Amino acid sequence: MPNRQNADSNADRPETVSAPALAEDDLFADAPLPDRGRPVKRLAQIAGGIVIAAIAVAAVAVPSLLIEERRASRTATLERQLSILAGSRMAVIETWLQATAETTERIVGSELFRLFATEVDLAGGDISRILDAGEAPSDGLGGAAPLIDQLPFMERVLTDFVVGTDFMAGYLFGRDGVAYVASGGANTPGPAQTALAARVFDSGRLAFGGARPALGGLVMEIALPVFPAQVASEPAAPPEDKGRAEPADGSGDSPADRPGANVVGAMVFTLPVGARLAEILAPRPAAAPGERPRLLQLSGPELVELRPGESPPSVPLSRDDLLGAEGTISFARRKALEGPAWVYASGGAVPGTPWWVLMEIDSEAAEAELRRFAEAAALVSVLVVVAVVLAFGACWWWLTNGYNRALAEQFRDLAARIAAQKRLLDRINGSIGEHIGLKRLDGTYRYVNPAFATAVGRSVEEINGLDDTALFGQGTAERLALVDERAIERGETVTSEEKVYLQSKLHYLQLSKAPFTDAEAEVAGIVTVARDVTDLVEAQARKDKAVQQTVSALVLAIELRDPYLAGHSRRVAGFATEIAKLCGATADQATTLEMAASLSQIGKLFVPQDLLTKPERLSHEERNEVREHIRHAESVLRDIDFGLPVLETIGQMHERIDGGGYPRRLAGDEILPTAQILGLCDWFCARIEPRGHRPSMTPEAALAILERNGERYAPALVAKLRQAAGSVVGEKLVAAISPH
Repeated sequence: MPNRQNADSNADRPETVSAPALAEDDLFADAPLPDRGRPVKRLAQIAGGIVIAAIAVAAVAVPSLLIEERRASRTATLERQLSILAGSRMAVIETWLQATAETTERIVGSELFRLFATEVDLAGGDISRILDAGEAPSDGLGGAAPLIDQLPFMERVLTDFVVGTDFMAGYLFGRDGVAYVASGGANTPGPAQTALAARVFDSGRLAFGGARPALGGLVMEIALPVFPAQVASEPAAPPEDKGRAEPADGSGDSPADRPGANVVGAMVFTLPVGARLAEILAPRPAAAPGERPRLLQLSGPELVELRPGESPPSVPLSRDDLLGAEGTISFARRKALEGPAWVYASGGAVPGTPWWVLMEIDSEAAEAELRRFAEAAALVSVLVVVAVVLAFGACWWWLTNGYNRALAEQFRDLAARIAAQKRLLDRINGSIGEHIGLKRLDGTYRYVNPAFATAVGRSVEEINGLDDTALFGQGTAERLALVDERAIERGETVTSEEKVYLQSKLHYLQLSKAPFTDAEAEVAGIVTVARDVTDLVEAQARKDKAVQQTVSALVLAIELRDPYLAGHSRRVAGFATEIAKLCGATADQATTLEMAASLSQIGKLFVPQDLLTKPERLSHEERNEVREHIRHAESVLRDIDFGLPVLETIGQMHERIDGGGYPRRLAGDEILPTAQILGLCDWFCARIEPRGHRPSMTPEAALAILERNGERYAPALVAKLRQAAGSVVGEKLVAAISPH
């Protein structure tokens, strides 16, 4: 082997000298490598540069393609999502309006209204012409005089229908645009009602007008055709499509062939729509950030946005790029209806109405995931390039005898950072007050934070490997296991509240349990976060007790003022809660009845005592004065937040289902079920208790009176009262009545 000197002397002639073999120590020696190593280094530099450049190009191109693909996928998903959301609201509005229109069938299809409309139409819309029966057209329908005599009855029927439904007013229009029948209290029909009636005469179909502001919110008109008495009554046909074209001058069809040729009247109803539209347009519970529905209305050439529940309820829009010719709002990224923001939007027209449902989602919120993906992709690309450069540099450094020192330094730095992060996490976990634990699938604990260990009175190390049975006992462990199973089955966080004994003391814990997955997305355990809410629960219990004591004090004050009411509130509450049980009422309804019964007589504190204890029957004026106790009770209790309809139940307890009660003369389903039960029990208890002007009545006699008044008291509830009065509880309540 040639020595170093020979190698140096022949360095200028590499073609004639074999490459020398280098010892391992030569790689780390301070002396320069032989000249023959320079071409190798140069080739390594060139190759490394090419590799780095290729990786850099790939690091830019590949993420760009992935981002573009993700953008297209996200856009397609948004288009489907917004289209489905808009379509569902359109369907809800269409179904609601059609169902509302169908409720008018018993008026529109009434033979009396159809006969009358036919007579008026034959008379050319002039009612005065049919006042004289001799001048009435002879059409086989009978004389006109009997029909004109029915006009007040028709107005009363129409008024009762409007009052008993959600409508505000109703009109029967003639072909000349004059409303000759209107519901009681209805305003003079305006251009909106008249134009809609004319539209029905032209089309012969159900028609919906646009929403317009009115006192109390948005209203709209629904118009339905009234056909002659000779024509079979059919359900109202759905309104015509927006896109259907009809001859502007009526040419091409004879008058008899026109759709509205057989229409003799147009029934127009005014409907409040603000509350229902606000409910339909309310954001859904799982709405994405920035997602909102909008309702647009095309009123002639003007486009407005309807905003039920706001002031003003409609706002003009100057957007000519929204509405498409096919009844849809095409999906696009466009400027928001208000403000400078950009949104993704899609929608469509509600069939038969001038309404368009538009679903928007802020582009910033919609693209947040895409931005995060792009940032992550860019970061990964940068990290890849940086990693390659660092790797190449590290290799080169290794060739120049610096690799080991640099690598050791990196590991020391990495270890220091890992240790610092671990200390930070330990400090965070140590400062968290919630109890955090991680269990394996076999139920044993793998990790708990210091708060968890302190709560159970053990060390962190001691808890590792124990299960819930060892920590909390068998019963509590079984309940917690059920929550664990629900979290695993659903694959999401499950929240529950549990009573747990910690170190022999009862605690109320709010638990959140979520499945813990490993790197392969397989469930490997359960993460539990428990918050101690004992103080909150006990504070609420103290508050409830204070409220109950206050109620008891008010009841005592009433009974001290009127000796005839002693025990009355307790008896009413007892019978009411017993009936609630027999009817299968909810816990909230039972609580409402109990509180309302206890406070039902509080208004009598403001009634003169001489009226309450008068030994003779009260006069009509005195009874009216006593009846004011309901309004007094409402005034006293109005500002108390019971969290239940206690005030409403007290205010309606003297209403009767036939409308003959007081103070508001409510009827039927207008009266709360709890108020019907309370009123029934109050009447019953008042009759079986003695009063100053009369002796007490037997329960059987009182029940017989109630059963004979089925139009005032619900027979089903009276039957439940009889059942309650015959029970052990009822007999005890009756036995507790003391004679005066």
